[in-house]
Amino acid sequence: MTEVFHPSGMPSYFRYTVFGVIMSGLVEFSAPYLPSNIGDYHNQVILVIWILVIFRSLLTWIANRFKSIELTDHDITLKTGIVGVKRIIIPFERIANVNVHQSLFQRIVRIGSITIDSLGGTHEADMNIENLTNNAIEQILQNTKGKMSKKF
Repeated sequence: MTEVFHPSGMPSYFRYTVFGVIMSGLVEFSAPYLPSNIGDYHNQVILVIWILVIFRSLLTWIANRFKSIELTDHDITLKTGIVGVKRIIIPFERIANVNVHQSLFQRIVRIGSITIDSLGGTHEADMNIENLTNNAIEQILQNTKGKMSKKF
C-alpha cells in the first residue's frame, strides 16, 4: 500500500488575498491625499499589487505540487524540491513522536501541521509537514500508530 499526499495552499492563498485587499484599500484611500502627479496612478498601483498577489499564489501552488508525503507499509517519505529534490525517509520503527498542531483557522478550513521526530535525531523535528488536510493527517496517524518504536 502506497499513499501520496500534497499540502494544501489554502492558508497561503487566504493570507495573500487579505494582503491584496488591505494594500488596495490603502492605495485607494490615500490617492486623494497624494500630489496629482502621483495620485493619478493609483489604479496602476492596485493592478500591480494584484499581479504580485496572483504571482505569489501561483508560486505557492507550484511549490505544493512538488512537495509530497508518501506513506508505505514500512516508512514515511517527505519529498521536496523542483530542481534539486530532497527526500527524508523515516521508517515507522524509528519514529519516536508524532505531533499534530491546528490553529483555530486551520480547524475551520480542516487542515493542520504534523511534526515527526525519530529516534537518535537532533532537538529539531526530523519531518515538519504544514497544511495537510485532516484526512491526510488521520491516515498518517493511523499508519504510524502501533508501528512506532517502543524504545524509550
